[in-house]
Amino acid sequence: MARNNLLSAVGAVGAIINSPEAKKIVSEADVIKSETRNKGGRKPKPKEEKAQNANRFYLDDAQQEKLNEYIGNTGIPVSVLVKQLLIEKGIL
Repeated sequence: MARNNLLSAVGAVGAIINSPEAKKIVSEADVIKSETRNKGGRKPKPKEEKAQNANRFYLDDAQQEKLNEYIGNTGIPVSVLVKQLLIEKGIL
């Protein structure tokens, strides 16, 4: 009995989806416009302005824990923190 109800419901949904009204709505949708529309957010940087060099440094467990605690409290990414410290020291 439940299976027959389920099949009836599925058939009803299929009938709605395949109705002329639904097909008209889909055919009139401007798919190209919606795909190319600006989704907002920050504009991408030009390739010339992007940083392209990566550096790696190693920490012991205690140092890593202290760093994780600091960045967790401040919300500053590690890379930004390192840049700020290098600027403060006059290296950059």
